[in-house]
Amino acid sequence: MIKSENCWEQKTSVTLLARLQTLYSHHQYLDAYRRSADYWQPATDTGKLTTDELVFAGRLAWQLGGWRLSRWLLRTARQRDPENPYVRYFCSHLRRERKTLLDDLLEFESQPDLETDDPNLRAWWYASQARVWASFRDFHRAYQCIERAHALAPEDGWIWSCESEVHGHGDRWEEALKAAERACVLDHGSPYSHHELANSLLHLGRLEEAACRLTEEAGNTQSCATASYAAWMQAALSEMLDGEERRNAVHRAGMLANKADELAPLADREMKMRSAAMHLDIAELSDDHQAMERWATKIRSPFHQQVLDNLQKYKSGARIRLPFRPAFQKHDACLPTSVSTVLSVMGVDIHPDEMASELTFGGTTDAAAANWLRKRGLVVRFFAVNPEIAVRLIQHNFAFVLTLLGDSEGHAIAAVGIDEAARTLIVHDPRSFRTTSYLFDWIGRGEAPLGPSGMVIVPPEKAELLDSLLPKDAQVIEAGLLCQDEFHSKGAGVARALVNDLEKRFTQHPGTRLVTSIVAQEEGKTGAARAELGKLLVEFPTSTMVRRRFIDVCRASGNTAVMRSTLESIVEAGVMPGIQSEQRWIYPPSCYIAEYAGLLSDVAATKRRAQAMLHGAVRRDPAYAPAWHVLANLFWNDRQ
Repeated sequence: MIKSENCWEQKTSVTLLARLQTLYSHHQYLDAYRRSADYWQPATDTGKLTTDELVFAGRLAWQLGGWRLSRWLLRTARQRDPENPYVRYFCSHLRRERKTLLDDLLEFESQPDLETDDPNLRAWWYASQARVWASFRDFHRAYQCIERAHALAPEDGWIWSCESEVHGHGDRWEEALKAAERACVLDHGSPYSHHELANSLLHLGRLEEAACRLTEEAGNTQSCATASYAAWMQAALSEMLDGEERRNAVHRAGMLANKADELAPLADREMKMRSAAMHLDIAELSDDHQAMERWATKIRSPFHQQVLDNLQKYKSGARIRLPFRPAFQKHDACLPTSVSTVLSVMGVDIHPDEMASELTFGGTTDAAAANWLRKRGLVVRFFAVNPEIAVRLIQHNFAFVLTLLGDSEGHAIAAVGIDEAARTLIVHDPRSFRTTSYLFDWIGRGEAPLGPSGMVIVPPEKAELLDSLLPKDAQVIEAGLLCQDEFHSKGAGVARALVNDLEKRFTQHPGTRLVTSIVAQEEGKTGAARAELGKLLVEFPTSTMVRRRFIDVCRASGNTAVMRSTLESIVEAGVMPGIQSEQRWIYPPSCYIAEYAGLLSDVAATKRRAQAMLHGAVRRDPAYAPAWHVLANLFWNDRQ
């Protein structure tokens, strides 16, 4: 009797799982949740669930907003049956204890296929690998994986979604759109297919179509991810509109955000924080300060708390948002894209691809961009950005390019507006399409008057007005850029002549001292350069350019003791709060982690710590090649 009851329970369980999987494959996640409601209770004994049931529960929990629960269920399945192909595929995105990103990549190389008779599972495995290789810009391997996946499962919507993502990594957006359209036909209702579709349309400049199609799909969806992305699209659309049309788009965004919450019955703290950030974004778009305060408190955003304090303190003030054409950058083309956005304010049409095709290889220098623009009859001016100058320029309808010099690389964004009451600068970041904001008080903090660098481009008839708005010492920033460019193109003699002229006109200016030390370093006078850079570092301890130059000159002079102590002070500082609306935390720059780890790896006692630091750096920033290089050296020295 007992044996008969156990068999009946097993058959019932298998039948229920099959029905639930059918609902899941049709993206009816909420229906699957309701049909399995008895299992989503704290009293459920997961030890009695089969491996297949654990994996399915983990997948469904993710779709219902239970992200932490999903990871726990999938890890439980992996601990129970790690070699199961079904487990390996659906748990492949989870970090494994004591396993690094390098281990994952080596495993892909050594075991490119799954040992299973299920062709669909094998195809999904190849398609997922394609996404990973494409994220490293290894498109040869990525397309090989996609081709193999299609051969195993020719009409599979998930594989077409993965192909769309691979095309997107390579900026092949027309092809990405075609693949996404095919995915939507084959797997209608899939949140992944519709995400890739909307993303492709967005990159092709078809925002209104993307928002419309995704919102229509969200009307019948049971996917909180689809509803959430549709809300983001409507919020993005609202930024391009005015008056009643803007209010309607913001209202639609709010309704979709609420629907996303309703579709996440298992929402955990992680999901709720993401939802609160979305509601905060919508409250900000609708100028609802009470709602902003409520949501900002929930996510503990230092940026928004400061904005709210400013709104209380400065109750009146203009909000100026210049008319511009937003655009997504292609790989390493942030400066040409931001230049195109800034020029669109004045009705000047320069396509970013036109500039990028001639100038961009691993990034575009400010000096090269300026020369290119001047050849086309435009006037270019550089200056050190601070709140007063930024406000003055925006008030006179001059948008400008703001170059954020990072320790590993620079990034150019377009400053297109101000909110005087909130005390923020409104910027368009070409990596994210949406506008974001920077606090006035943080612009240039610790860097001015050395930076950050701003670039204004205007037609000749507006040059006189522009010059009257810029400070006299703006010439120091331009001279600094010119000196470095002239040194590499025409030699030390020309650069030294420029420095001598700068010293006569702006003798004690910190920018002059910085340029003098840079040229001295390039001339091989490392002692003099290090002494001056050391003084500047004391005066401007958070200046990226000073810090980077100081480390460079220490390396050149062989002073590893000072270099190590400087790197240690940066790396050991850990995370610190961000200053912009979409960025809460900043990790120590990968370049300093890599260089500091390189020094630690030379000592046996700290070699293991260096290796752990490098693995952490490449997981956070997998495209930063020098970190991989230092890691490779470490293995080489250990004969691995």
